[in-house]
Amino acid sequence: MNKFDFQKVAANYDDIHVHSQTVSADIGRYVAQQVGVGGRILEIGIGTGRIGAPVVANGCTVVGFDVSQGMLHGAAQRGLDQLLIADMMAMPFATASFDATLAVHVLHHASDWREVLRESVRVLREGGLFIEGRDWNDPASPAMRMRNKMREVIMALSPGIRPPGAGAAKQQFLARMGAEPLPEDTAASWQAYASPAQMLAQMQSRTDPETWAIEPTLLDATLATVEVWAREEWSAFDTVVPYERRFVINSYRIHHQIAEAS
Repeated sequence: MNKFDFQKVAANYDDIHVHSQTVSADIGRYVAQQVGVGGRILEIGIGTGRIGAPVVANGCTVVGFDVSQGMLHGAAQRGLDQLLIADMMAMPFATASFDATLAVHVLHHASDWREVLRESVRVLREGGLFIEGRDWNDPASPAMRMRNKMREVIMALSPGIRPPGAGAAKQQFLARMGAEPLPEDTAASWQAYASPAQMLAQMQSRTDPETWAIEPTLLDATLATVEVWAREEWSAFDTVVPYERRFVINSYRIHHQIAEAS
């Protein structure tokens, strides 16, 4: 997979990935309650501020960084003013300077997710929170079934590629750094609507995030196979269907005295 230029998607990012006002408010309220009103939060890869802005609206301070100036422009338009260009594997912040670090759909973009987690823990105060958020789709929905098929085909065509994410390895790594996992929770849930045809169009136009880092030739070959499969799975290929979506939170309480001993 290639290194993706986020400037390419910055202008249209919110057209695909923005949450409704109600969902955004629910997420912002949940995160602020976890950290505490007045808490200082560092958002890693803040993008256009779709998560950071509602957190600020609920009483926290958010400092955000990204590799894309275009993304940060979108965040500034949402009223966020503590923004900078930075590398998530070498965060330009003092040790123990934040109450929480927040990562949403960003770790899989790192060439070394372990280094990002080390940095995320380093900048946290004793007892601080590492918060990871993600958009969850019903596994039975066309959106998730087609994404899973795309992953399957990519791995068949290019066996050296592995799907994004670290799963259990990430949790084990955090545990070695003194991270106490808190129960997984849902900050917001809502109903979405899409057809298999719309999902395929997102993949073909590379607006689906899972397509961003895939080489164009490999993506074209993959989606040709996915389209044939999808048209056989859904005879009503253009019919919009409802499905459940959630914003899921996994949080870890950091105890530095354990991390220093490990």
